[in-house]
Amino acid sequence: MKYRLTCSVLFVATVSSCSSDSTDTPSPTAGSAGTANTAGATSIAGSTSIAGSAGETSSAGSAGSTSSAGSTSSAGSTSSAGSGGATSFAGSTSNGGATSNGGGGGSPATGGGSAGTGSTSDPTKAPPKPSMGCGKPADQALATYVQKTLAGTTRTYKTFLPTGYDPMRAYPLVLLGHGCGGNGNTPFPLETASKTDAIVIAMKSAASCFEYSPTGPDVTYFDQVLAEVSAARCVDTGRVFVAGFSSGSWLSNTLGCVRAGVIRGQGNASGNEVTLNNCKGPIAAMFAHDLKDDTNSYAGGEVARDRILKQNGCSMTETDPYDYDGDPTTPSTCMKYRNCMPGFPVVWCPTSAAAGKPTHNPQVPISTVGFWRFWSSL
Repeated sequence: MKYRLTCSVLFVATVSSCSSDSTDTPSPTAGSAGTANTAGATSIAGSTSIAGSAGETSSAGSAGSTSSAGSTSSAGSTSSAGSGGATSFAGSTSNGGATSNGGGGGSPATGGGSAGTGSTSDPTKAPPKPSMGCGKPADQALATYVQKTLAGTTRTYKTFLPTGYDPMRAYPLVLLGHGCGGNGNTPFPLETASKTDAIVIAMKSAASCFEYSPTGPDVTYFDQVLAEVSAARCVDTGRVFVAGFSSGSWLSNTLGCVRAGVIRGQGNASGNEVTLNNCKGPIAAMFAHDLKDDTNSYAGGEVARDRILKQNGCSMTETDPYDYDGDPTTPSTCMKYRNCMPGFPVVWCPTSAAAGKPTHNPQVPISTVGFWRFWSSL
């Protein structure tokens, strides 16, 4: 389902802190101010119907039917040239097009080639950057979330490897943060949109909610999870994305500030942010927020958006309509801001819950099909 707005609302851009409750409210210990690269485009074929968020105790997402036609093609290959030959990693996919894979020549001096990075059919996109985990076979079941314990800690996370996982293909990596009380489950089923084209990680907070300080333990936790997954899986380190719902959205705002450059883009569903200064650079961002949200204020979401608009050099007022699912026959409330730095777009999607429906929700399908389509365009 998409949402159609029939009214215009003006809000004062101030952050309001939320008090804890038994559903999904950001932690009151948000932390103090602190200091604070591209995904191949993927086409999503067919029609997907998604209802609700996976495992969240706080709310149910809204159902929707989306369709974005296209095709993807990716394949790794091994070439032999000179002595040993070089392994070629699969390139990233492009909207409506096939993948072009690059390989390197062998090195007679060393007896073996180095890892190739592949190439994309879109010359504006950077080639994949394979991680150290490329070449290591999967050691878990595919197409399901498998819990891991972070080495040297008691913290856990869950890893989703897509169907047909190829250890010689550098995959975009998406790390998701749940809402308060989410218990480490995914805040929304992003894997239903990324399908066979991404590795997805479900992060788990130490307490009910994540901690949002720029120098806090959950920034360290993110760093450790990213390093561990990149060492064990074939990750495209230039296409790392973070997203979250409510508490996880607050964390995504913090991470997008202090880890910009490591994180290529962020996605936010119903979240605000602590005061963030000295952010590390521009970051692509897509936000979804309900006008009636009674847990994370709409005005607080605007504060998070406006910070990134300024960072990215975007117009603060000029926008164009943005079709989040590629289907022009159905309405979209999303808007894309003009004049942002090339490669660092900002999209804002205000929604309006129907009478009797939850206002505090994971924003499916904007947060699934929408986020993945946005990241895939980078």
